[in-house]
Amino acid sequence: MNQQKSHRLPRYLRNKPYTLSYHFYDKNSSKNHLDLFIKDSKNKLIHLYMPFSGNNHNKRINKISWQVGSRHRKRYLFFQGKLSKNRGKIFIIERGYLSLKLVEYK
Repeated sequence: MNQQKSHRLPRYLRNKPYTLSYHFYDKNSSKNHLDLFIKDSKNKLIHLYMPFSGNNHNKRINKISWQVGSRHRKRYLFFQGKLSKNRGKIFIIERGYLSLKLVEYK
């Protein structure tokens, strides 16, 4: 039987605005990934991303593994559209305010 371990969000991230976006280059690009942007209590933007390995963007994801991303300007929190210099497109999937409880199964 799986044991459940619960984690609350740190206080500085609770009820903060976030955006979950899909960064799309092209259908078979290994650069396609999800971006999670969170505005923290110090008015800075936290960027996490989840890369796709190969062409698995149509497959079901059973385990989510986020990585800390590079620094981004605050405008990326709600940016959607084509990026300059052939860097793909950003599609906002969901946006809102963080109010979740993280659950880890062992």
